[in-house]
Amino acid sequence: MKIINFIIKNYKSIFIASFFIILMLLLNQCNSTKNLKNKLKAEEKRTEQNIAALNADLESYKNKDSIPTYSKPIAQMSKEELEKYFPGLYEKIKAETGEVKYITNTEVVYRDTGSVKNTVSKLDKDYYSVKSEFYNPDSSVYLKNSSAFYAKVQFLDTSKSKFKLNITSDVTTYEEMRFKFGLTTGIKKDEKGIYKIFVTPDNDKFTVTSLKGADVSNYFKQPEDALKQAKKWSIGPSIGYGIVFGKNNQIYHGPTVGFHISYSLMRF
Repeated sequence: MKIINFIIKNYKSIFIASFFIILMLLLNQCNSTKNLKNKLKAEEKRTEQNIAALNADLESYKNKDSIPTYSKPIAQMSKEELEKYFPGLYEKIKAETGEVKYITNTEVVYRDTGSVKNTVSKLDKDYYSVKSEFYNPDSSVYLKNSSAFYAKVQFLDTSKSKFKLNITSDVTTYEEMRFKFGLTTGIKKDEKGIYKIFVTPDNDKFTVTSLKGADVSNYFKQPEDALKQAKKWSIGPSIGYGIVFGKNNQIYHGPTVGFHISYSLMRF
């Protein structure tokens, strides 16, 4: 009977308190639903990105400066997914120290033609060497080699000066090889929302034949994120407006000042 009288006497305060509790629960549910939808949308986009990275061919085009450029969708995977779908990239990550957040592997082929003047040098009796040096027009390639061989004259008929030249090949030694080139790399988003890695060689004689890239930065939990998720309890002074319990079981609402211990139900 006392409980019923208490409820009847303080029904306004009880109603207000119940209203705010229900409102907080609804807001928390809405926030959880929104977060779940955002996570689902992000996972769908990541799946679309990874399907493109696995299935799309290497794209070749010319940029605004008419320079050949090569592009391919980049993967967004965890290390476990990378090990399964891109084992080559995974092995390269394992070989590094520290946290690798972005990795690419580019295969480049150089194609060119040219000619050189040879010089013949005598090394020993019946032993010679043909030497050459090759520079391409922009000096991005330099080759220096020497090819040794034996050359011996065998006279067949000394009276008639008949002879034949016996040549025996030896070893070709590349004394120096230099290849100089630059690669400009980056990530861009295409018209379909797919992120692609692009590579532009500084020299048009270099052709990119294979391109793989992965962004694993989202799979490293930052310290501040961990702290943010962990801090749900809080202690400290408070000021606000709410329900106040007075003497003789009196309940009323009004401004409040005090010290609180609270648990966070939702974050904005």
